[in-house]
Amino acid sequence: MMQQEYRIVIKNERYDQVRLLQVIFLAVMSIVFIVAAYYENNIFAFIWPMLLCFTIFIALNQQDFTRYKLFSFKNFLESGFVWTIIGSMLLLTWWITLLVIIIAVMQSLVKKQYEVILDRQAIQINAKPPKNIEWQALQNIVIKDELLTIDYKNNKIFQAEIIPALSIIGSEADFNDFCRLQLGAH
Repeated sequence: MMQQEYRIVIKNERYDQVRLLQVIFLAVMSIVFIVAAYYENNIFAFIWPMLLCFTIFIALNQQDFTRYKLFSFKNFLESGFVWTIIGSMLLLTWWITLLVIIIAVMQSLVKKQYEVILDRQAIQINAKPPKNIEWQALQNIVIKDELLTIDYKNNKIFQAEIIPALSIIGSEADFNDFCRLQLGAH
């Protein structure tokens, strides 16, 4: 019997680039905090750049630290943005703090992976913003060698690598048969 719903987890190809920008931003903010703490002439103000450097170190070596319960965060860089916001409130002007908050909110919207849900009615891509695709708008949808391909009737093509361990698709043949039946029915 064929499944009624398929859940596919796909990789965000741009995530590694965004992660690098996050690390660079936190490193720059750490340097800014060092300069601000030096001019404030307060030894306790140096805690913020130290927390940021520690966070960056853990984030870059996260796979080595995941076995420890204390370091089991999904994205350790998010805590670095918390330290940056608090440190900028205490050491810098309000408009820099506001800028840091805006950057922190924007970076929190970036996901490492997205979920695609297919059922008999439509295809939903859980991204920012979520997309709902009707079967009538598609020419073909197929998974081959862990690569999802969505071919639209307007000649647009979307391809993404899937994460099989997190996806619920059964076999590629079953999934492709389900999609062929839905495309034929709509």
